[in-house]
Amino acid sequence: MKNYYEVIDDICYIWVMGKGQQMYALISAEDLPKADSVPGTWTARYSERGETWYVTTNVDGKQIRLHRLIMDVTDPKIEVDHKNWNGLNNCRWNLRLATHSENNQNMRGTRKQNKSNLPGVGEYKGKYRARITVDGKTKYLGYFETPEEAHEAYLKAKAKYHPYSHQARTRD
Repeated sequence: MKNYYEVIDDICYIWVMGKGQQMYALISAEDLPKADSVPGTWTARYSERGETWYVTTNVDGKQIRLHRLIMDVTDPKIEVDHKNWNGLNNCRWNLRLATHSENNQNMRGTRKQNKSNLPGVGEYKGKYRARITVDGKTKYLGYFETPEEAHEAYLKAKAKYHPYSHQARTRD
């Protein structure tokens, strides 16, 4: 690794560049030998879909993602989820192996075509409909007078049906 880094306690800070900005990535100090074994320079790449930066490098024309290297993932069907949504935080405590469905449960924000700007909420025949996808099937949660009421129903369902979601970890 050609990047400058500094170890403080059990965290290693790796300085990376992304779109002309300097920032740092975090890894557990125990993973420094792994990150350091890769020739080249780690850089940050912004993901519109994930709305975060991810740390990558290229070796022999192949992209390597730091979070996948740390978790020893080579199978493309296995994903690595950043629990706190920060793709620069590659500490082991912030990473977990996930299926595509589980990883999607932990996405934040809404799709661009969502006019309500609230996940799981859409306008339908003058009311607001709440829905959630569970195991690939849409579950309709009801119709509500306000988008906020529909969104609250969605959040409760998300906490119940999506155990990998932020809502499941933070709701009562």
